[in-house]
Amino acid sequence: MYIFTGDEIKKIDQTAQNSGMDVYTLMENAGKALYEAVSDLVTRESRILVMAGKGNNGGDGIVLSRYLQQNGFHCELALPDGKPGTETAFKHFTYYTACGLKVSEREGKYDVIIDALLGVGTSPPLRGKIAQEVRWANSQQALKIAVDLPTGVSADHGETDEAFQAEFTFCLHGFKPSAFLEGSTDFFGVTRVLSIGLPQESNWQVWTEENVRSTFHKRFAGAHKGTFGTGLLLAGSDEMPGSALLAGKGALKSGIGKLTIGTSRFVSGILAGQLPEAMYKHDGLEAVGEGDVPKGIKACAIGPGLADAEKTEMALQHLMNTDLHLVIDAGALKKRTYPKRKGLVILTPHPGEFSRMTGVPASDIQKKQISVCSCLCTGTERNRYFERKIYGAGLS
Repeated sequence: MYIFTGDEIKKIDQTAQNSGMDVYTLMENAGKALYEAVSDLVTRESRILVMAGKGNNGGDGIVLSRYLQQNGFHCELALPDGKPGTETAFKHFTYYTACGLKVSEREGKYDVIIDALLGVGTSPPLRGKIAQEVRWANSQQALKIAVDLPTGVSADHGETDEAFQAEFTFCLHGFKPSAFLEGSTDFFGVTRVLSIGLPQESNWQVWTEENVRSTFHKRFAGAHKGTFGTGLLLAGSDEMPGSALLAGKGALKSGIGKLTIGTSRFVSGILAGQLPEAMYKHDGLEAVGEGDVPKGIKACAIGPGLADAEKTEMALQHLMNTDLHLVIDAGALKKRTYPKRKGLVILTPHPGEFSRMTGVPASDIQKKQISVCSCLCTGTERNRYFERKIYGAGLS
C-alpha cells in the first residue's frame, strides 16, 4: 500500500540491480504477477489484446502476453509503435518469438484490451501513433486493463488531457501519486498493487482502517477516563455550531479520556444534549487568547467553525508557546510560519484552506496534492520551492 513517484521507482530499480537482481528478472516477475491478476478477470474464451509500447512498460506487456498464450488464453500481442526500444524489453521480445509466438495486427473486436503502452518514464500529452491507439481503445466495448498506470497519465501529478480509460489498473510494486489526484484518478478504475520482488518502502502510503486501529491504545483492566488524557477543543460559533458538534464527536469516538470544548454559551447549550460526556468552557477561545490554558490538557484542536479571526490568532499564538500537541483546522489556518516546538503541529486543510495558506490555486493543489504538501513540510526551503516549481516551470 505504499506510494512511489516515478523517480523513486527508477531509483528502486537501480538499487535492485546494484544488489544483484537484474531488470530482466524484475520484468519477468512483473509479467507473471500481471498474468495471475488478469487471469482472474478473463476467460479462455475471451479475445484479449495486449498493446505493448517500446519501453519497459511494453516489456511487461510482452511477458504478460507470453504467459497468457502459454496457458491457453486467446491472446494477441500488438506493437503499434514498433519493436521494443529498451535492452531488457527487447530481450523478452526475443524470447517471446523464440517460443514460437507471434505479433498481431489488431483487427476486429476484442473482449479485453490491455494497455502496456507507456509507463512512469513518460509524460502527457499523448502524441502520434500512441494517441491514436488510446482513442481507438477507448472507443471499444471491451474490458480495459492498464499495466502500472493508464497511458496518458503522469505518475506524479493529475494534469491529464487524454488517457486510456481503464476499468482495472494493476500498479507494479506500489501506487503512483496520480492514482489519487484530481484529473487523473478516474482513469485508473479499480486499482491493485502487485508485488514484483522489490523490498523498498516509501515515506508515503495509503492509510487504511487497519493502520488507524494500530494507533489506538490498548484498554487494560483498571483503566478509567483519566488514563487516556484530556483534550481541549476550541470550535464553533453562533453562526456555525455544527462544526463543534462534529469535531467533538470525532474526538470522543477516537477514545479520548476527557474532552473540554471551549465555545460560546449558545453553542454549548446545543452540544450538551448530544455530547453529555464533554465538559464546556464558555468563551474558551477568549480565555486561551488571554493566556488561560486549562491545566491538565494533553492536546488541543482549534479552528472548526471559528468566525473571529483575530481572537483565533491570539489563542493560537498562546498555544504555540506551550508544549501541547496541536491540531489546526479551518478558521485557524492561514499563511504563517510555525516555530520549532516540542509538541506536534498537525494541519488539516481542505484544498481551499490550503490555497489560503500557500497562495497556490486550489485547482493546482488538487492535481498535485502530495508534492505540494511535501513542499510545505520542507522547512526553510519551501518558499523557494513554491516560487521555482509552482509559479515557474510547474510542479512535477
